Amino acid sequence: MGYRLGYSGPEVDVLLQKAYKYSVINNGWAKLDSSDSNPVDLNSLVTQGNYSISFWNNGPVQLNTSGPINVCVTKDSNNGKTYQTIYDAGKVYLRETTNTSFSNTWIEE
Repeated sequence: MGYRLGYSGPEVDVLLQKAYKYSVINNGWAKLDSSDSNPVDLNSLVTQGNYSISFWNNGPVQLNTSGPINVCVTKDSNNGKTYQTIYDAGKVYLRETTNTSFSNTWIEE
């Protein structure tokens, strides 16, 4: 999150809520081994953390299947859901688990 002088009151609250939404326990990025012939299946990426991936499948249709991309996996202990957030070229894509598997619908934030 960037810092800009002049934010106050409700603007600060909105920025903090966005930061908390994407907060994770592990602030480092783990590079996952992947190749064109052996991509990472994003449907199986459920362990909370931050990942850098070069080749993948089951990602947003707006993205090519080669990267790199950064994927943040978070878990909400209140509702038991797992969330995946992808950061790529200034865009953010989000999806969540439905029961035990990820939905195929990615929402562009």
